[in-house]
Amino acid sequence: MQGLAIVTQTRFFPLFITSIIFGLVHLRNPEVKEFGLPNAMIQYIGFGLLLGIVVIMDGGLEMAFGIHAINNIYASVFVSYSGSVLQTPSLISSTQIDSTYMSIAFIAAALIFLYVSKIIFKWQPFGWIFKPLSK
Repeated sequence: MQGLAIVTQTRFFPLFITSIIFGLVHLRNPEVKEFGLPNAMIQYIGFGLLLGIVVIMDGGLEMAFGIHAINNIYASVFVSYSGSVLQTPSLISSTQIDSTYMSIAFIAAALIFLYVSKIIFKWQPFGWIFKPLSK
């Protein structure tokens, strides 16, 4: 992301590209077949966007790593389902998944998380992501 930012002198382009790459890296996960490509990519690319925004706004990788780890721990310890890439004996095993509802819930939760984080961590306004880098 930093290398692309240096070359393009933008924040948004590297955010967009790395989010697409994050989605493509997860393309072979069984959730893609289970949910369908559009819903799976909304979640994977959306999660990449969430993590990328966190990296840009917070100025480091630590928070994004923590969010990713928490997501994977939650998915493996607390709630799982038969089509998940993380096949672990979890506390709750769901038998039916509504991927459209999951996508909508993810988007809502991500927006709330970003808004609350902006307040708590006193981040710049989000429009800052679209401004060119200053030299």
